[in-house]
Order: sequence, then structure tokens, then C-alpha cells
Amino acid sequence: MAKIIELPKLGMTMDEGAIVKLYIKEGDEINKGDILFDVETDKVTQGVESEESGFVLKIYIEEGETVPVGEKLLAVGEEGEALETEQEADEEKKEEDKKEEKIEPEVVKPHTSDASKSDRVSIAPRAKKLASDKNIDYSQIKGSGKDGMITVEDIEKSLDSNKPIQGSKLEGQRAIIAKRLTQSNVDRPHIYLTRNVNMTKCIEMKSKLEVKATITDFIVWGIAKALKEFPMVNASLVDDVININESVNVGLAVEGKNGLVVPVIKEADKKDISEISKERMRIVNEAKEGALKLGDLEGGTFTISNLGMLNVDQFTSIINPPESGILSVGKANKKLVVDKDESIKIQDIAVITLAVDHRIIDGAYAARFFDMFSKSIEEKLDELVK
Repeated sequence: MAKIIELPKLGMTMDEGAIVKLYIKEGDEINKGDILFDVETDKVTQGVESEESGFVLKIYIEEGETVPVGEKLLAVGEEGEALETEQEADEEKKEEDKKEEKIEPEVVKPHTSDASKSDRVSIAPRAKKLASDKNIDYSQIKGSGKDGMITVEDIEKSLDSNKPIQGSKLEGQRAIIAKRLTQSNVDRPHIYLTRNVNMTKCIEMKSKLEVKATITDFIVWGIAKALKEFPMVNASLVDDVININESVNVGLAVEGKNGLVVPVIKEADKKDISEISKERMRIVNEAKEGALKLGDLEGGTFTISNLGMLNVDQFTSIINPPESGILSVGKANKKLVVDKDESIKIQDIAVITLAVDHRIIDGAYAARFFDMFSKSIEEKLDELVK
């Protein structure tokens, strides 16, 4: 009996994926473990292996199509085996439209009050729904279906004709990222805290350590210490349930080969500065090469975005769901600072902004967390030199 292969859930936050490339066609023989297709999520593009051996009897999707998790992709079975569901209307988009043409078309009046019988418009039910979703007036569209019935393709062509000539469709990984960040911005009431953090010791410490550490490494070290002491910032709210994560996994927003990615330094609170530096170099290099694995992108509990190296002085970030906090790090600029002994010194100061999910984190709690992080950076880096 034929087996239906569906789009697997490749990560905790994945709910859909774009089929980037198909490596098989109908009639091909495949073995368990063969790569069937590449799927692009908001995190990574990954090849999906077959869990079955046999022949590809039917392919239900096309390259470039975005489908939800659990959507049927292809059928695998014995050579020449007939599919019981082959005549179902939802197997393939073209078959759906053919089936709709056999249905008694819905007859609707255009948007005029004095429409005559000759003005009546014939439109397939699914095409009507698409037109309604896209706010398209289909009364002026010439149908290409049976007896002039308007089909889904006619509505889609109308959409294409209304696109700007210079425009490009938001699709694939960029579209998924846009959807998730929009949802985060709407669902999570952000509260922002900003302070000037003295980075002078960070810069001085770089020359004292045997490892080639960066300011980002020190920030990861300081954030990990603070997250351990303030577990609510390391928590997530999902379906009105607060989940406090036992592991401290710090994500770094990185400009990868294929766009923004957030690889994760796992259990950062248990790593010394040498281990943090080594792991940071690995994930950043692999991000730039497009070689990150899904495991490198999963499990984050807090994110750091550092744009200081791009000469950005100050900015705010949107929380990366399902996390509850994100740190935005600006450039360390030399400024005149009044020291504790009231002397004036030139120090390296960075404007850093913390954003937290105000549903579960109060301002005072976030401020104490922020203060502990800042003091770790400003006063406790000597702990790193043994």
C-alpha cells in the first residue's frame, strides 16, 4: 500500500516551509535515506531524507511552493501501484480546478445595483474565496474556464498584473521571518530599557587573554551569568503557560549567507570565555558559509544582536519568539566620563538596550537583570584572568 510522505516539523517553532528544490520526479525509484527535497524554514534550508523505499507514484507539490507542516508532499509505493486517492480534488491544484469546472458554478451579481442577466459572473468557489481574501473585484475579470468561468489562475494572474514592475514577492525564508517577527511584535508587548555600559575593561581584557576574544564573547559571558540569576528572562510564555528554561542557550543574530540567522551557543553559562569564543567563531563562520545545521539554530532562550561593528550607535530589536528577551548592542564610542572619584576620564561607552516581554517580566525585574549584566561587564571581567 502506498505511503504518503508529509512535510515534517523540523523545529519547535516551524509551522510551514518552502520547497526550494525537488530531487525526484514521478516514477523514480528511491531508497530510505535518499534526499527527496530541500525545505527552507525561517531558520535554515535543509534536505529531507526519505523514510521509505519504493517508487515515487505521485508528487503533490512544486518547487517554490510554501506548505504547512503535515501537508502531503508525495506518495511512495510499488512500481505501477494505483493510488486510491488519485481522483480526490485536493491532490493537485490543477485537478482541483478541473473538478470545480464540473461543479455547478456559483452565479453572482457584480457590484452594481442594476446588473442585467448578461452581466452575471460565473466564478469557481475556490477562486471566489481567493478573490475575497485578496480584496479583488472579479466582476471585470475574463474567465478562462468552462463557459467563461473565472478560475483560481485567473485571480492569480490578476494579482500578478497589479504588482509593481520593480517589485519582488516576499517569499521563502524572508517571508517566514517577516511573519514570525510581525507576530512577535503584535503578541509580545515589549518594554525597552537602555543604559550606557562602560566597555573599557572589555577592550583592555582582550589583550590580556590567551584566546582571541571579542566584545561579543564578553557580552555572551555576562548575559549568561545574569540569565542564571534571573530565570524569568530565560523563560517563555506559550499558550498562557510560563516555561522556565533550565538551559541557558544564547543566540547571536548573524548576517548569514542567505540572510539573517540566529545560531545558538548552548549552555553558555557553563562555558568559560575560551569556550564561548571558540563556539562563537564556529557558528558565525558556518552562518556566513551557509553551513549551519538545524541543531545550531534550535533551543535559544535569549538573543543578542550586536551592530556595533557596523558603526550603529543605538537601536532596538524585536524579541525572537518564543524567547522573552533580546539585547541590542551599539558601538563603543570614546566619551568623557566622570569617575567615582570625580575625575574625568576618556572611556569606551556603548549604548545597550534590553527588550523584554512585559507580559511576564516587570520593569523592576528587568532593570535588576540589566544591572547585574552591566556590572559583570564593567567590574567583574578580572574573574576571567586566572
